[in-house]
Amino acid sequence: MRGLVLALLAAFAAALPARAEVYRCVHDGHVTYTDRACAPGAPSQQLPPPNLIGPPTAAERDLARAADQRLSRETSSRHRADAEWVKGHQQKAAHAEKVHSAIVEHRVVEGMTEGEVRSAVGEPERVAESESYGTGHATWTYRDDRGTRSVIFKNGEVSRVGRTARTRRGR
Repeated sequence: MRGLVLALLAAFAAALPARAEVYRCVHDGHVTYTDRACAPGAPSQQLPPPNLIGPPTAAERDLARAADQRLSRETSSRHRADAEWVKGHQQKAAHAEKVHSAIVEHRVVEGMTEGEVRSAVGEPERVAESESYGTGHATWTYRDDRGTRSVIFKNGEVSRVGRTARTRRGR
């Protein structure tokens, strides 16, 4: 029995963390720690015991899980917002390209502003403006050898373009 107790004590002592002598040395203003004395007779330093952290409690696990779920929701929300922004940016870029092509080709397309229509086809021959339920409407009329073209604006953007063909009258 006595041998068993001694064996257990020896095993327990071996399991304890080993403490070593630690020396703090300063060379040219730089601090280093070593297991050897910097100078003969230099005193060793006592280090604090290591910080040992046990397994998390149930409350800590619940808190960590809740934080992970919140982070996951926020990340998903951010990804959705980024995707919406990219989609909107691509739509704006496609619209800008469509409007640019229309201006170069002297055409009018839906979504153009009044300034863009002027750049594409010039000043209208006639302008009629109205308002309905707080929404501004304008109809610009252009005439050329092919007939009459009406450009209808709603809140400052082209909402519709129409053309009436010119008819020939008999002699």
